[in-house]
Amino acid sequence: MKFLILTNAMTNGGDFLVVDCGIKMVRRFLGEENCTFFNIYESSAESLEMAQYDAVLYLGGPLYISRLLENHLYSIMSVARKYQKKFHVLGCGWYGVSDDSDVLYKYQFSEKSREILSYINENGILGCRDYLTVNVLKNNGYKNTVMTGCPAWYDNMMGIKKDVSTIKKVVISDMGLTKDPSFHDDKYEQFVEVLRLVKTKFPNAEIIFTFNNGIITKYSTKYNKKIEDLLIAEKIKYYDLSHNRDGFSVYDECDFHVGYRLHSHIYSLTKGIPSVLICEDGRGIGMNRTFGLPVIRANSAKVEGDYQNNLFLLKELEDGIDTMRENLHYEVKRINTLFDYFYNTHIKDYFRQILM
Repeated sequence: MKFLILTNAMTNGGDFLVVDCGIKMVRRFLGEENCTFFNIYESSAESLEMAQYDAVLYLGGPLYISRLLENHLYSIMSVARKYQKKFHVLGCGWYGVSDDSDVLYKYQFSEKSREILSYINENGILGCRDYLTVNVLKNNGYKNTVMTGCPAWYDNMMGIKKDVSTIKKVVISDMGLTKDPSFHDDKYEQFVEVLRLVKTKFPNAEIIFTFNNGIITKYSTKYNKKIEDLLIAEKIKYYDLSHNRDGFSVYDECDFHVGYRLHSHIYSLTKGIPSVLICEDGRGIGMNRTFGLPVIRANSAKVEGDYQNNLFLLKELEDGIDTMRENLHYEVKRINTLFDYFYNTHIKDYFRQILM
């Protein structure tokens, strides 16, 4: 079988991590000679020679919201439908504002999004990054789902895991949702408090910081520059992780991660580095619910597009850090055991089904 593999990395280091891990996975299961890779940002759907492929597979990242489904998949799905091709999704997530029942069970997809999801549901598999995403899809009538997890979960299964005994270096990852300038002051205030707490909890550790999507960005440059000024004043080293996955190597020398970025959280845990995630939306919430990790919310709003600082964040974060430190060897081992379990059951079953 010949597969057209769709990728979507553009700037964010986490997206490049997912794509790199996903490419390795599909080559392993489908055979490199059977895969053609296509970045949806680099060419149009009309340029695809769809007739030569047996199936399309969309690889990883946030997808299951109306805006992204329409922008990323509608034109390609239309071409695939014309040729009656199989169409699969691997490791994609929903990212609603929260997992509150009023949000989770009332989420509805747009007409075009339903058209896309219905085609994949009838002609392939809707691979989901977490059980939150599975629930959203099933609640909307799409039953042909598999909880595959994120490809980045399986990046270091056979590799060496760090054995943390003393925490000498802590990495903080940046906020991801900083496009709306009307919320910048609130988010900056929250980050200052988070930084202060981290310095208090790890008084003898070196602290570094990562901008996972870069500093100069389309929407968030002003906010990022303000954070950069703060880091300079605090004499904290910082790193730009955008445009490839290699920047995550700065985490390898760290002993603890605290921050907002889901793939900093995932990368750390796969390396054996304890991590506490501050969840900005359903992406982080879905990951932590799936693994039985605490859901520490940055945003207490329950309406899409709104933002309110979680008034209990610092207490929840302190508890999360303390719990992870007290049980770090057990927790890191438990989570990596779950990575192994999902790979040997859900992932293998997913690829078995699409090769049938």
